[in-house]
Amino acid sequence: MTSSPEPRISVVSPVRNVARYLPDLLAALAAQTLPADAFETIVVDDRSADATPELLRAWEAAEPLRRRVLRGEGLGPATARNLGVAAARAPWVAFTDGDTIPDPRWLEALLAAGADADAVEGAVLRWPPDAPRTRVHTVENTRGGLYVTANMAYRRALLERLGGFDERFRAAFLEDSDLAFRALDAGARIPFAADAVVRHRVLERTSRQTIRDARKLQWLPLLQAKHPRRYAEEIRPILRPLTRPEWHVLVGLAALPVLGVRGAPRAVAALAALNAVRVVARDPRLDVAPRERPGQAALAAVLPLVKAAWWTRGWARARLEERR
Repeated sequence: MTSSPEPRISVVSPVRNVARYLPDLLAALAAQTLPADAFETIVVDDRSADATPELLRAWEAAEPLRRRVLRGEGLGPATARNLGVAAARAPWVAFTDGDTIPDPRWLEALLAAGADADAVEGAVLRWPPDAPRTRVHTVENTRGGLYVTANMAYRRALLERLGGFDERFRAAFLEDSDLAFRALDAGARIPFAADAVVRHRVLERTSRQTIRDARKLQWLPLLQAKHPRRYAEEIRPILRPLTRPEWHVLVGLAALPVLGVRGAPRAVAALAALNAVRVVARDPRLDVAPRERPGQAALAAVLPLVKAAWWTRGWARARLEERR
């Protein structure tokens, strides 16, 4: 078997159960304006349970010199990306996800922007652009400064020097911010390339998925412990464990046991509980069909408690690691 020339850039994409979206990603990569022999694609299947493995086997077999499929251990995207980086041959490594659609000039624009840089941050647009903004999961980055791995590229030498992604982040949450912060603290220059565009699907979230997603908050204290200044200046203004309405709900839930106490404490607890009911009633998730409102009201009431529990767990773990 003859070897292919060394590529200019390697694309690394961790995927898990994305059979529904994977064909669009693979087609978009095949349509890149960068010459075919100038890039390779490494997809890390992180233990998918749907048709993803079958799709990837056929895709790899079509061009085995430029396409590789690696098997992850189900330990999350940080670990999967590190596996892909270790296998990459190019001096640049670009990252995207299984539910994205890169524009044809994506790789070409990343390389152009990275001529005098150590890493490049590309634009991430919602797809479709007119999708609803409630009860969905999406990623959007139109002005830079977010460093989301739906569209980032790093020099491989920098990734190796930094030790790659911190594998303690076991979900697709803040592991990209941590890597970018470490790169910036090491003196890396990371420009924003508005013309290097990736479109990220807007995915509907059920109540069960929303509750499950709350577990990601356990990694927020880890980021805060590693980057206290950047956390305060760059993360806290846009991301907090609980929103102000959720704090009102949490206080109302905490007041419920006090309702059985006589006197002033019960009056204060009653006010807190009533305020929580008012906040839940105004939750935008209740702007749905009447038959769905009880479930959404329950979600608005329970979610703050679940989020607080996961954040507390992460805080305790971070404090324990600090003492070691």
